[in-house]
Amino acid sequence: MKTRLFAFFIFYFLIFNLGSTLRAQTVVKDSSITVPMFQISVGVHSPGGDLKSRFGNFATLGGGFSIKTKKNYILGTEGYFQFGGDVKELEVLDFLRNGNDQIINLGGRYANVVYFQRGGNFTFTFGKVFPILGPNPNCGLRTTVGLGYWQHKIKIVDKEGGVFFLRDEYLAGFDRKTGGFVLNEFIGYHHQSNNRIINFTAGFEFSQGFTQNLRDYDFATKQKDVQNRTDLSYGLRVSWFIPLYKKSPQEFYFY
Repeated sequence: MKTRLFAFFIFYFLIFNLGSTLRAQTVVKDSSITVPMFQISVGVHSPGGDLKSRFGNFATLGGGFSIKTKKNYILGTEGYFQFGGDVKELEVLDFLRNGNDQIINLGGRYANVVYFQRGGNFTFTFGKVFPILGPNPNCGLRTTVGLGYWQHKIKIVDKEGGVFFLRDEYLAGFDRKTGGFVLNEFIGYHHQSNNRIINFTAGFEFSQGFTQNLRDYDFATKQKDVQNRTDLSYGLRVSWFIPLYKKSPQEFYFY
């Protein structure tokens, strides 16, 4: 874990210092330029494959850092949190239910238990902007491919805290935490304004996760889940990015 964190910070240090030395020496509206940029993104997605039997629609929130070269190639990293409230595998708590399909807490009352989807992914991305539309050569059709890691789980919350088996030390046996390799694709429009104020991407995103359960034991099935999964998702993503180049100086001539 420490090695991964160290490599992560080294990567960002190198990218950031490279970006800080780059300058837009030509006018953006006339030329394709090298641009380091931070981005903030939101998205709405639907599940597919094995993920569809566990969760419904969910949202994403995150961002990343990338560099667009003069030839409009894009290299960067992205990370997103995933969250939703539509959980379908409610049978994870079946063995705690009584004949009325209710869970009784230690006080003898019906427990108030709610379920959420939680997860996230981190990818290294590569792609290109094809300047077919927009106010300058830095705009156009954007396509990227990402490779990385995807993880998700069922978050169970006992609102009144009275169910013995839903204490923190037991939740790992219910949450079906899952993770593995993910392949991600994005296609949409990339806009970089001439004045650096309006800069965004918007388009369609697709993910294919090749995952496995990460827990040693599942209380509901009374065994370890060793099945390989194919988790899919597709949806819309919009990003707002901040370009990190200095504004080109303007020359004035007086006669």
